Amino acid sequence: MLDEIDIEILATVAQRSDSLKVEIFRICSVDRAITTIGRRIDALAQAGLVLQDKTREKGRVFVSITPEGEKLLPGQVCCTPGGEQQ
Repeated sequence: MLDEIDIEILATVAQRSDSLKVEIFRICSVDRAITTIGRRIDALAQAGLVLQDKTREKGRVFVSITPEGEKLLPGQVCCTPGGEQQ
């Protein structure tokens, strides 16, 4: 079950998909410790809700949201290609 920190991280990653992990830290760590945000991003990656690309640039990690992660954001409605709600 996701809590408010996880939802905040997912929403931030969705808005800034394919951003550097350090940018997500800066945005989400205003009220929280950077280590907390880092652990949560790692946990979301293990759950398949975000992807961490460590291969694109040496020493940098890019974070993007997966379709599964998008489905868990508040206000998201999943539809089939025909427009029917699932």
